[in-house]
Amino acid sequence: MPGTPTPQQIWDVLSDMWGQISPFYQSHSSDYTTTGKVHHEIVVVTATNPIRIKLHKKASDGDEVTTKQQNTGTVTFDGNGETIDGEATKTLTRYDAIHVIWTDDGDEWSII
Repeated sequence: MPGTPTPQQIWDVLSDMWGQISPFYQSHSSDYTTTGKVHHEIVVVTATNPIRIKLHKKASDGDEVTTKQQNTGTVTFDGNGETIDGEATKTLTRYDAIHVIWTDDGDEWSII
């Protein structure tokens, strides 16, 4: 940051810091693609029918997504063109959860 930052530069830094420390939580019962606008997105699935949760494109190093299936539907957790520990998709059933992080070094989503 320059010696005398503009108000916009300060806002940008603070917004980025807030995104890193404040997870974004949503509940879904239908297909959904994560936003990629925060560094940690939490998705709770309440579907009783099969749905697909796609990870966002152009992830940044350290982006995290946590998904929990709370109901009876099957969730296809989709890397959206990227791999998740070497696979295109993972399947979640009732009470399953997955927590992934994007790593630039690995160039993929890694399960934590």
